[in-house]
Amino acid sequence: MQYTQAQNSTARITVPSQELRMRFHSFSGPGVENTMQRLVRLLDDGNNPNGCSFNFYYYHLLMQVRLYYPNVEKKIAAIFEQNLQLWKSAIEKAKESGEIRQDVDVDEAASMFWQIFFGTSFEKSFFQGLDTKKLARSLHFLYSLLKA
Repeated sequence: MQYTQAQNSTARITVPSQELRMRFHSFSGPGVENTMQRLVRLLDDGNNPNGCSFNFYYYHLLMQVRLYYPNVEKKIAAIFEQNLQLWKSAIEKAKESGEIRQDVDVDEAASMFWQIFFGTSFEKSFFQGLDTKKLARSLHFLYSLLKA
């Protein structure tokens, strides 16, 4: 695999392969930003007396669905598992190609990438919402720890 060096404000970073780049892009790029904009358009009725981010309302909705819809935890678990499987697939391919170290535990690495995304999204929902640039930096940092 060929790596591309990019200049960061504080350090040089290695850009991931196409497979992992697609995962990063889907979790931290325009896809997430477009989803956030759609949520704002859907939810913004001009009445937000508590100044909560729209991400907060999204998580609140998920929690309400979990509380009031029978057996929905299976559906939510399936969605979370699908996201985890996408990460596993990307990491396995990166491992097979020699892009990342051979001693990387695919399940653990996939879980870490997913938790960085989900945890950061949840935490930031209590404030001004998800900063996709910060999320991308976190994902790239984890990648830098795994690369060959």
